[in-house]
Amino acid sequence: MRRTTVRIRGMNAVAANGSEEKYPHSSVRQLLVAVVVLAIGAGVAWYTITQVGSTTVFAGIVQPEQSVDLDFTQTGRVVRIMVKPGERVI
Repeated sequence: MRRTTVRIRGMNAVAANGSEEKYPHSSVRQLLVAVVVLAIGAGVAWYTITQVGSTTVFAGIVQPEQSVDLDFTQTGRVVRIMVKPGERVI
């Protein structure tokens, strides 16, 4: 009968093999990669928050591209508005 060996890789390799080694090389590498990814993520988050949180001010005068003067034949006062915002008027 042929015996096959199963290689277990990754973070569970130490637990599966019953090794007494406290910090195997793969776990140290994984920890370093996780720390680097976390540091990069924190840097990107900090940069994003500082850019979004800053106030941008633009000075200038806003003018319409077109304007129309309205001239009514009668003058008066608006007594009531019978249309609500968003209603369609035909």
